[in-house]
Amino acid sequence: MSVAWLPDPGDVAALLQARLAGQSGNPATGEPPASTFTTETHPTGEQVERIIRLYAGEVEATFERMLCADELVAGARSVATYGAAALVELTFWPEEANIEGSAYQRLERLRDDAWRRLESRARQLCDKIVAFDAAAPDQELFAAAADWPRGVGAP
Repeated sequence: MSVAWLPDPGDVAALLQARLAGQSGNPATGEPPASTFTTETHPTGEQVERIIRLYAGEVEATFERMLCADELVAGARSVATYGAAALVELTFWPEEANIEGSAYQRLERLRDDAWRRLESRARQLCDKIVAFDAAAPDQELFAAAADWPRGVGAP
């Protein structure tokens, strides 16, 4: 998948810095902690890339024809980044997903808000927009992620 709005692992890492804290780096030598997912982090960069592509497919299926203006591309990137970050949380730390105020829950809210803003702006700028429910597109996707083995074979 090659689309202009596709986030990269660094975008997701920017939202999950607490998960990278203490990974890589060496405070004794002044080497900073990881700022993105790599082969040495948990999850790895490859695992995060797979989750990004999985979630981006969902965004693309919904918004592909709605991205009629360049200004909507940043909105699609935000939706995909928040959604992928939420899936990373759910995939690798599922035991925390239902805790009130968890990173997963906050990321879901951010994603839902970004999704609604993108739909609203697309409706203003584009002619033929189909309405959708912001919560519906990925409920099945998130439910499936909960069944993935933690860190093994994750997307």
